[in-house]
Amino acid sequence: MKRGWMAAGLAVVVMTTACGKSKEQQAREEAERTVAQASETMRKAVDSAGAGTSADAEEMATSLQAMASSFQKMGEGQQEPADFRELQKFFPDLEGWTKSKPSGEKVSMGIKMSRAEVTYGKGPALITMEITDSSLNQALIAPFAMMLASGYEKESDEGFERSARIGGEPGWEKWDTSSRTGELNAVVARRFIVKVDGSNIDDLTPLHRLADEARLGNLASLP
Repeated sequence: MKRGWMAAGLAVVVMTTACGKSKEQQAREEAERTVAQASETMRKAVDSAGAGTSADAEEMATSLQAMASSFQKMGEGQQEPADFRELQKFFPDLEGWTKSKPSGEKVSMGIKMSRAEVTYGKGPALITMEITDSSLNQALIAPFAMMLASGYEKESDEGFERSARIGGEPGWEKWDTSSRTGELNAVVARRFIVKVDGSNIDDLTPLHRLADEARLGNLASLP
């Protein structure tokens, strides 16, 4: 259920230069750098934890404190995320597929986010749709900049990954031929992160159909 929170929180990318930035931008980017540094220090501490020394434990504790402080700074000035129950309203029925009961949660760890998820089944095939409200925290959106760039494409014998319109919104799609798995991602109004992934499917068609029927553009109307 919480698989995406830590990844989203740590995967921050500084996209602009220091010149001409507001104090708010500078504070956010400083927090992002601290998160990255704390994450690296913690990783090293974990790698060496086998030694079991008090120094290792102290280093990890310090890293966790720095990361928590950074998340708090990054969350300053954020608006409240939409209620996850409102996000669940964007999960449509999909003809021929059995829809599960949606789940959701709201989390505040300095950064405020809400998230909702639902699954669809059809025989051995499974589709999961997830909507995350980033509360306009651009540090969470920035890592997707390259993937959203028009014309981005990567292809091999095993499949492809490329920018695409997802439910009418900017995003990208990914397909793995050998595993018969696919994934769609979209960013709506520079705030909502939408992910649709499927397994045991023949192609990306049912994923795109679900994204189209969800009317993702209406997410922008949420307060």
